[in-house]
Amino acid sequence: MRYEKKYVVTRLGDEMIKYFESLEYYSYENMDGYERNYFMDGDILIELDIYQNESELILLTAKSNENNLEEFVPKQQRGSLKKGLVEVTNCPRYQSPETIFENIKPFKVVVEGPKGSGKSTVIRFLVKKGVNCRDRDQEVFSNDKIIGFNLDTRADFWKERIHRNPNEYFLLLTCSKEVLEERLSRRTIEGSGYTYEHEVYQNAYEETYDYLKREHELHHKLYKMNNSNLPIRVQKRFAMETIEKMEEHYHRQKTHQKRIQK
Repeated sequence: MRYEKKYVVTRLGDEMIKYFESLEYYSYENMDGYERNYFMDGDILIELDIYQNESELILLTAKSNENNLEEFVPKQQRGSLKKGLVEVTNCPRYQSPETIFENIKPFKVVVEGPKGSGKSTVIRFLVKKGVNCRDRDQEVFSNDKIIGFNLDTRADFWKERIHRNPNEYFLLLTCSKEVLEERLSRRTIEGSGYTYEHEVYQNAYEETYDYLKREHELHHKLYKMNNSNLPIRVQKRFAMETIEKMEEHYHRQKTHQKRIQK
């Protein structure tokens, strides 16, 4: 088709689910190593590729002969049903299934943290470096009910969650209260400013991480970055250094599994 854009799906919350439910389902194909679902969004053909390898990458491709797709994803994604789509149209790693299998890291990274901690910036950077990311874990880390539990109970949920999938790692972003207040005050969406809820989440994240670290329960699965006023270049360097640690642990773990199986 004349126009085409590619996006990595990093968020599977209610908004994204509502978007897919609004589409006209077209057909399905079982491909080599991934499944492809076809949808129609008006005059736009949507191809949703779900990879069945350890990265669990989800790639959305929008195609049209008439629509130039310039407004397919709004520039301001907050409040949009398409929040969590990271464009990779011009990124060589995502041009074909072959380049994806060859260049995308063989594990997934969940980026967690309170609103305003810089998750979107880190996720966009990592995705373009070939790291499949998920924006928040709504089952445990961002679950209001679990946030409200006492420390011991909350820590038990975190331990179970980070060890559930051996191919999944977690990066926790934190910020000072002052930085969160300043960042959230700049957002134009109504109700997006700093509230007591943000402080509760921030404190719970810090408290639970510190507890697991003291108890030696991180096991190279959960990492933390204090993102208060860090220059973008420092954020990127720290993020890549963390990915290198994750990859080292991933390969060490696979080697250990192979030895056990012999």
